[in-house]
Parts: sequence; C-alpha cells; structure tokens
Amino acid sequence: MKKLFIIFILCFTSITPIQEQAQSQFRLKSENLINFINKNRVKSFNADLPNSLSFNPEDIQLKDDAFHGSNSLNFAEWWYFDAIFDNNYSIQISIYIFGILNKKFIVTGVTIYRNGIGVFANDEYYIFNDLGISREIPYIEVDGKQFMRGYIDDVSGNWIYDVTLDIADASINLKFIGKSKGWKGDLSIGGWAAILPKAEVSGKINIYDIEIDAKGIGYHDHNWDMNLFDLLHFGWYWGRINSDNFTIVWFVIQNTRFDYENLCIISKEGEYININPKDIDFITKDFYLDVIWFVPKSFVLKADTNNIYLSISMTADSIDSDYKINGHYWRYHLNCLGNIIIDNEMKDISGIQIAEFMRLR
Repeated sequence: MKKLFIIFILCFTSITPIQEQAQSQFRLKSENLINFINKNRVKSFNADLPNSLSFNPEDIQLKDDAFHGSNSLNFAEWWYFDAIFDNNYSIQISIYIFGILNKKFIVTGVTIYRNGIGVFANDEYYIFNDLGISREIPYIEVDGKQFMRGYIDDVSGNWIYDVTLDIADASINLKFIGKSKGWKGDLSIGGWAAILPKAEVSGKINIYDIEIDAKGIGYHDHNWDMNLFDLLHFGWYWGRINSDNFTIVWFVIQNTRFDYENLCIISKEGEYININPKDIDFITKDFYLDVIWFVPKSFVLKADTNNIYLSISMTADSIDSDYKINGHYWRYHLNCLGNIIIDNEMKDISGIQIAEFMRLR
C-alpha cells in the first residue's frame, strides 16, 4: 500500500516534458519582459509638470499627530515609526486604524531586522473599543497599555516620543527625540505629516528573551483620511535619506503606472525646504519579478534648483515583501550613495536607509 501511494504521488507530481516546456517558455517570456522593462526604465518626465508646487508643507503642532478620524464611511489612518541602529539591527513599528461602514478596527505591527533580514515580524488585531486615543495630543493606548506618547520637552524644546509595545515574543521600549523640523500637508491621497523627519532613538528591544540595546537614527510620520477612492491610485514610493545635518524625505505617488507626482522636502534643525516637483527626477530600474509584480531594485533621485543640487543612487541591500490589508508592500534597506549641495555647502551621503514601495492595485 505504501509503494502504491509513493507511485501515485510520483505520477501526479512529476513534471512531464510538455509541462517542462511550458515552464521554460514562461521563464523565457518573463525574462524577456524584465529585460524590456529594464531597457525602457520607468521614470518621471518632469518637463510636462506645471511650474507650481503640488505639495505645500506647513509647520506642525502636537495636535496634528493626534487622531483625526474621517467623515468617510471607509478610511485609513496610521502612525509609522522606523529606526536603524548602530548594532546592525533596524525596526519598523506601526499602528493602523481602518474604518469600514462605521466599524473601526486596529492593527499593530512590528518588524525587526538584522543586517536587513527579518528576524521577527508580527501583527495583532483589535476592535476600536480596545483603543484609548486622543484627538488633542499624540497619545494612544492599546488594550489598556500605552503604545505612543508624544510631547515637547519644556527645557530643550525637542519633540519626544515614547513608543512601547508588547507583541507575541517581542517587547519594544524606545524613545524618539526629534532633531529636525517637522511639517505637514495635503496629498491627493489624504493628509500627511512628517512629525520627526530625523530623530535620535534609544531604548531596549527584547525578542525571544534576548535583550538588545538600541541606539540609532529614526523617523516618524502620520497619514490620515485616506479613503476608498484613494485606492484607485496605483501606489507610491517613499523614503528618507540622512546626512550629518540634512534629512531628505522623498515621496512619489503613482496615479497610474506611468503617471507620477514627485515630492522632496529637505529638513534641517530649524527649517525645511520644499523642492518644486518639476525640478525633481526620480528613476526606477533593475526590475525583478516577484510572483506577478515587477519590482525595482535600484532608484536614482535627482534635484536641481538655483541653490540646491542633489544626486543620490539607491540600490537594494535587502527587500522584504509583505501583503497588507490595503495592498502589497515592499520594504527596502537601500545602500545610498551621492551628495547634496545647499547654498554652496556640500555633504556626501552614504549608508543604509529604509524605503518602501506600496502597490494599491
């Protein structure tokens, strides 16, 4: 009986010559398509963009990072944190609120990486009644435990965030201290605020009963009022790049596969600079096939204005692929190399930075 079962399995799992030929043809067609895409790389043609700013950042207050909610029956709002630590670890933490037909549910998530490779990832789901949240200050409790508390230090004036989370076999206790000026603005897909474009991060992470000292550079932003119609967009690319005294936050919204909106804001301690979209060039290249999606492995970000020049090449050191409730998601650890010149002050840029690619459809 055992032999018959093995023969049955072999008969139905062996690849026939016809199947092998079909798979070979599929691989060849996929490779040819990837080669075609890489030769005709997707890029933004900014000569066609109007000579005006589509995104106008403004100064922020603490209330901007509180819960906004929405008048839409279907919406999404989320708070995002990430950090790259000195010990080759990095982390991404988020909390999402989804509203569907006047019902709300919550998703908390954390992913921890070592050398860009995921060593822990987990999401947990809650109903809205499990959430304690403020519309006045940045404060969130989940299931009776503090998740996020943001405040301004009375002495230094720094924006400070305490982020704590116990999830499965991990616990996180981190402090984010803002080191560059935040901003907010309206996008075609809702509101967006880079609360902490650059932050010093310190604290403890515990995974599988192993305690890790965490010290490095991080980021925090907040998106709100993304509704069902915004899912008609193709997706977006986002990332941030740090030098000694500049932080570049870039965001490319894909209305369609080939129709882009480019954003690039440069932050220092006490100011931020919004670059006109027509002066930004964003290039995606070196595509590979991930199941059914063509995903770039390399990017080039350029900008050239009267007093600003930047040219940065970004190549994937690692790519983490994940399905989200609202789309498919790729998180990059990018090896960035280039330079930025502002008012004749030049800074070299090198090192690993976090970025993402989100496909909504």
